Amino acid sequence: MPVVCLPASVVWWKLHRRTARRTLVTGEETTMKLVHTTTLPAEAHLIKGYLEAAGIAAMIQGDDLTGLQGALPMQESRPSLWVADDDQARAEALIQEFLQSQPATTGATPWRCPRCGEQLDPQFTDCWNCGASRPVAGDASEE
Repeated sequence: MPVVCLPASVVWWKLHRRTARRTLVTGEETTMKLVHTTTLPAEAHLIKGYLEAAGIAAMIQGDDLTGLQGALPMQESRPSLWVADDDQARAEALIQEFLQSQPATTGATPWRCPRCGEQLDPQFTDCWNCGASRPVAGDASEE
């Protein structure tokens, strides 16, 4: 049987499942709590950005382990989000809000660029052709 060398993050994960002391970017050491686990590293990074936009410092643990899924137990190779103990309740509420939110294009309609006349899908905020910004709702140049 081959010898498997585990990355430091796996060792950290095994030793500190739900609560850990970590040093944040601010240099303060604080107790961290696990608030979300996912199978998708991209989702973990999107949620981290959402939390940071709301003023909650967050860190991702294990996002570099997805390539080891199958070689490690599933729970050990999933990306997880951690926040300071004081921010746990607020972070969990924001994560639920994020996961239950509808895509920005729900109910939206295509729009026409006021500068060049290009027809654009609703998810775009700028014209790909000329770079003009999408008109504000109710503007006469919007279709």
